[in-house]
Amino acid sequence: QQVLQEARQIPAPRDAPAYIINLEMTIRVEESGKAHWVQRSVTRVVDDRGVRLFGTAIVPWVGWRQERPRIRARVITRDGRAHELDATTIADGGYVHPGGQMLTDLRAISAALPGVQSDSVLEVEMAVDDKNTLFPGGQLLRYPLTQNVPVLHYRVEVEAPPNSPFQVWANGLDPAGHHEERAADARRVTFEGRNLAPPRPLGLLSPDRQAFPLIAISSGVTWRNLASWYSYIVDDRAGRLAGDRTLAPDDAAQRIAPILAEIQANVRYT
Repeated sequence: QQVLQEARQIPAPRDAPAYIINLEMTIRVEESGKAHWVQRSVTRVVDDRGVRLFGTAIVPWVGWRQERPRIRARVITRDGRAHELDATTIADGGYVHPGGQMLTDLRAISAALPGVQSDSVLEVEMAVDDKNTLFPGGQLLRYPLTQNVPVLHYRVEVEAPPNSPFQVWANGLDPAGHHEERAADARRVTFEGRNLAPPRPLGLLSPDRQAFPLIAISSGVTWRNLASWYSYIVDDRAGRLAGDRTLAPDDAAQRIAPILAEIQANVRYT
């Protein structure tokens, strides 16, 4: 009841179907480049449009390199009653990109939050842990900070080992809220601010711009290191491919044909 009353005292942004009162994100990056992400949010749903936006919590993940995500949630309805999310109702499934034209190994867990209605408050915690990195030594990670509604207050903390070469870049956040701390045990980068407006679709957006606020992290790998790693994989794989190695150098088509056939049969993504 107290949480609901305090949320009601916060002025609602004009014509917002819902608004995020507080958004906290913590990202811990290991020396290996593996990341551990936790997000906690408190959201007030204003009307039925907000119910449609926040009635289901979805967390995408990649099965071969991430542990199954975790979701905890509590919904406080307009009568002051609290409704906890039952973990047994969380469902696993595939994740379809907007437009449905791209097939990937991306998956998602989803949970219908109990009792979401107009004039309710949602407390949600989501977490994802890496078990492998996308590339040896690191990866490029992107974390959006909005869900098409205003964010009244946000705080993001990125933590890594003290000598980690990771870099952090923010788009659409207040530069005055960017702080960095170096200690004996860790290096921490913090972004904090208020009143993030919801993103607006922009036609013909250039590749170097983002339509929504986000945090991007490069956890150490360079393009040179990545090229060397990929070259090793290709050379190692090509060296074991079937094919007649006795053909003359000028019989290029005959040399390439069996290699290409095996790649098409055994390589899922190229």
